[in-house]
Amino acid sequence: MNTIFNKRFFAIVSLFAMLFIASSCEDVIGIQVTPEAPNADKTLYDVIVSDPELTDFVEVLDACNIPSEKNPEVIVSVADSLFNTSRVYTVWAPVNGTFNKDSILGRVNDGYRDDVFKTFICSHVANFLKPAKGRFDEKGQMVLMLNNKKFLFEGSYKPEEGGYKFAGNKLASVNDRVKNGIIHKLETVADYRYNIWEYIYLYSKTNDLYKVDSLVNYLYSYNDTVFAEHLSIPGPPVNGAETYLDSVFEFKNELLNVHGGVGNLDNEDSLYTFYMPTNDAWDAMLVQAKNHFQYLYTQNTDTALVDSLQEYFPRYNLIKYLTYSDNEQKFVDSPDSMMPAQRRDFPRKKNFARADIEKDVVESYDLSNGTLKIVNRYPYSIFDLWHDTIKIEAENIGLIDETATAMTALKTYYVYEKDMNKVAGEKLSGNGYIVFGDEANNKTDITFYVRDVKSAYYQVALVFVPRNVSDTIDVSKDKKIKLECYVKCMSPATQKIENVIPKQTIYPALDRIDTLVLSETVKFPICEYNISSQRDDYTTKIQIKGNNLKAGNSNTIRLDQIILIPIADPVSE
Repeated sequence: MNTIFNKRFFAIVSLFAMLFIASSCEDVIGIQVTPEAPNADKTLYDVIVSDPELTDFVEVLDACNIPSEKNPEVIVSVADSLFNTSRVYTVWAPVNGTFNKDSILGRVNDGYRDDVFKTFICSHVANFLKPAKGRFDEKGQMVLMLNNKKFLFEGSYKPEEGGYKFAGNKLASVNDRVKNGIIHKLETVADYRYNIWEYIYLYSKTNDLYKVDSLVNYLYSYNDTVFAEHLSIPGPPVNGAETYLDSVFEFKNELLNVHGGVGNLDNEDSLYTFYMPTNDAWDAMLVQAKNHFQYLYTQNTDTALVDSLQEYFPRYNLIKYLTYSDNEQKFVDSPDSMMPAQRRDFPRKKNFARADIEKDVVESYDLSNGTLKIVNRYPYSIFDLWHDTIKIEAENIGLIDETATAMTALKTYYVYEKDMNKVAGEKLSGNGYIVFGDEANNKTDITFYVRDVKSAYYQVALVFVPRNVSDTIDVSKDKKIKLECYVKCMSPATQKIENVIPKQTIYPALDRIDTLVLSETVKFPICEYNISSQRDDYTTKIQIKGNNLKAGNSNTIRLDQIILIPIADPVSE
């Protein structure tokens, strides 16, 4: 069966065919079939291709014929391969004159054969037996078609009650029971409604006014088909190796999820609003984004890996907030705000004002699983997308560079909620802090690794804790602490670790939690975002030095956290 589908649509048809393969021997009790069921010994193929009312439908089927995978010179009949099988299907076949045959055949000739097969043929075929039997209840029956769309089958056997309907269309005849299924005839075709994922591809190929193929090509580049062993039918072993009578492949795209992509845009049961930037908007933002992901080529770094990171992360971060879940709007406080579908940043950094995004919408389309909106300006700034504040909790001793730290001992302390009232000033982060400094040698020297900085401007702040954070001690007579702080990273020019922010002298308060912001703000030249899980692979460091410690004073250093605050580029942003 897999010879009649290309990879794009094979998974859809094969998956559901496998789920219902056991139905090939099933019968349905109580179906009112054509008198004496004259076609009961014939297959769907036999009946459909010989019915004079279905010649237009068959002509479209034949136009979808494709070369054999094994022998391209052999043309495989779609109708024969699909309907002349032991599997059971129900077909709602539109009779002649109920659709624009020439228009559909023209699309096949224009290279959209796969799309016609999916949107037209598979919209009229479902697995399993779906008889028109008696009177449906008020809700009717939702039928899952071969293309994964759902159509409503409803109505009554009584003509005076309107008869039966499928996808809102009246049936011309019902329940022609054949050997491997049922045929109903439709007076009007079942209209196919594209979902967002399908339509963005079609839009990118057919629209000349607003070009969007830059983003669409990126999203679709992750399309893949993978062998689904659990859905495939095992065959007899050959030379000790597993074989399969029918191999099923599933469609995969790692970006079609809410935990690190654009959401389930291909899911008919989801409901989204998707903002798709034009090529001009996307490309302009991509140039700006790449400036923030300038990874460093070194002798110790795989060049291909660096190239991959520089291509992947700018694009990945640009798609993060293009999709909004209509189903989750109930969690948004204001109806004027929208909640991003992306959950990797959960709890979400922010909701976005609907008006800010909507003002640049140039086209809008209502689709089967939500709304597609074309925007001619990228709706967010760099800082909306990925520039989060980087926090280093000082008690995380794993981030301390032992080789650059001259200390006799490091100790972490925690303050419980009941003792927080003893702390003056700001709130202690994480309820923990680190104590360091060698009073015996009158000095301190500690260095922290910084992960995930981007090629961007940062302002560095250090949060210090007094000794009386957990004890009541008079520090009024203690000597003022003088510390020097250095911010270092690898220099692209020299390939050595150098000061990014030169020596800054700071004086932490002795009697309260104190946040000290370094006076100089500079751009970090290299990006180390997500490059490794190994701490020592990061070159960005923050060093604190002091040489005026005195035994007996309270000025042993207590550090709560180090904060790197991203700052907008004063020139380009």
